[in-house]
Amino acid sequence: MADVIVVGGGPAGLHAAYLLGKEGFDVRVLEEHSSIGSPVHCTGIVAAEAFKEFDIQESTALHPLHNVRFYAPSGTSFEYRTRDAEVFVIDRRSFDQQLCDRAVAAGVTVTTSSKVFDIRTDDQRALVVTSNGECFQCRIIVLACGADYVLQRRLGLGVPNHFLQSAQIETRSDLLDAVEIHTGKDIAPGGFGWAVPVIRNDQSYVRLGLMCASRVDHYFANFRSRIGKQWNLESSAIPRRKILPLGPIPKTFGNRIIAVGDAAGIVKPTTGGGIYYGLVSASIAARTVTAGLRSNDISSSFLAQYDKAWRNAFQAEIESQLMFRKLATRLNDTEIDQLVALAKYNGLRPLIRMTARFNHQRTLINAVLGHPGARRILLKELFS
Repeated sequence: MADVIVVGGGPAGLHAAYLLGKEGFDVRVLEEHSSIGSPVHCTGIVAAEAFKEFDIQESTALHPLHNVRFYAPSGTSFEYRTRDAEVFVIDRRSFDQQLCDRAVAAGVTVTTSSKVFDIRTDDQRALVVTSNGECFQCRIIVLACGADYVLQRRLGLGVPNHFLQSAQIETRSDLLDAVEIHTGKDIAPGGFGWAVPVIRNDQSYVRLGLMCASRVDHYFANFRSRIGKQWNLESSAIPRRKILPLGPIPKTFGNRIIAVGDAAGIVKPTTGGGIYYGLVSASIAARTVTAGLRSNDISSSFLAQYDKAWRNAFQAEIESQLMFRKLATRLNDTEIDQLVALAKYNGLRPLIRMTARFNHQRTLINAVLGHPGARRILLKELFS
């Protein structure tokens, strides 16, 4: 019987497995796909400090991103440039494979093409059943299966209260000079579209994606047609669709179970980004599991300290981002135009420069809401 089974071989699951393997535990990762890091679902942007914080080699970073351009529905834009290399585009397959390699080096067993179909727990053990009929026993399970909430429902952990739909491709294109963010009800109601420049082997690509409340295929097709004419996109790529959780599940632990990253809904509600929050939650989970296994106490009451710890780390940040998302979603196109104009001409730029942090957005949100013009636009619907 293994000490730990990690369900899912994405960044959060592999990082948790690595940390637990280093502690000498018998750890097995079960990944549903045939290879680690594929298919790629996310945009793959990582803040510079994450490499050092999680001891990840920067060789998986393709290049830094310095410019971002926000487009209002009217077509007017606001551009922001960072002085330093604060964020990087990563090769997601290489990034995940590096995490896998170091987990294996720490003694972890990684099994691919092994989709978990069922999980059962009792006072003595946890049992994991895969769709190909294999059964694995362990002392505790780390649930890192991404934004697929079938198992969470079955285990009584619940599902996030808020979701968006997303679609993304990576395809050849002319070279973009900035990350582009496109807004408006005709572009992506309840969300936004993005175009991220990628340079791979001296060739220019773009990661083109969109998140919205519904009808993602319709809005993505329109967005790709619009952007494709501008940047000469190749048109053959088929978009990868994904559900984006925008908040945590009601319960992130249970009897012999801990959920991390997207599987727990621990993501940035503003963007749905989950790599950094997933790695942090995996670190917290690994510390909790290590303590529980060594003390031979992996009861639900003991594992509750994991829930408390990650909420101490992220709850205020997540609630602030959720509040800002709700305010922004209420804006009509005219009000979005006004907000972009405010950022371009009337004093928001210094606030952004002083407070913008890729993984920690609460300070920026508070600063924006403290600006009289921005506050008037964002809070208008609450008092009208």
